[in-house]
Amino acid sequence: TLSDKPDGFDRLTELDLTHNLIGRVGFKAVLEVIRIAYDLRRLCLANNGLDDSSVLLLLPVIQDHHNLTTLDLSSNPLGRSCGALLLQFAKECPNIQHIMLEETLLLQSIHRLVEQKCFENRRSAQSTAPFLLEAPLSLSPPPLLPAATAGPSKRRTSTRHSTYAHQAQYLPVAEDPSARIMGQKPGPYQAPTPFIHSPGPGPAYTPTAQPLPTTTTTTTT
Repeated sequence: TLSDKPDGFDRLTELDLTHNLIGRVGFKAVLEVIRIAYDLRRLCLANNGLDDSSVLLLLPVIQDHHNLTTLDLSSNPLGRSCGALLLQFAKECPNIQHIMLEETLLLQSIHRLVEQKCFENRRSAQSTAPFLLEAPLSLSPPPLLPAATAGPSKRRTSTRHSTYAHQAQYLPVAEDPSARIMGQKPGPYQAPTPFIHSPGPGPAYTPTAQPLPTTTTTTTT
């Protein structure tokens, strides 16, 4: 006999006994291993000589195995009564997504009903699968740049102005044209001081309009 928890059997995720022909007697020993394999995800019992009585013993054992998704019972002499049990099992256990029943004695109508229910279980599992939510887009305006970032621009501006002032020292100075006429060494040109009239105690100065010179044109024919 097997112990309550054989070493490693409680961590099984897949058990494949295809083509072992264990029969009804040997299947009772296999049931003890299946019973404690709580993490079982795939159970393959194809071509093992199992009949309706074997399935009747199997279904209550794996009904609480919520991680089990695939059950392969193909190539076994399963009859009509077994088909009704498997259909009810697929309805009560939504974690069952695949039941293989090829090369059995089940009616095709029962086979299609079981396949349809497994398909519904798969679709339901896909729709309820957890997924990551994307972070919503931020509607807040972008942060303002700190005041320190304006420093390089100011430094560039002051440097440019100092460069212009440095270049202005080497520009040619306009010469005074009157110095050349008087035979003197030309020097820097100085603009004349504008005349500013300040009224005194005498009569105010009244400018008089000077007559424009007339030009006589003689036409010779």
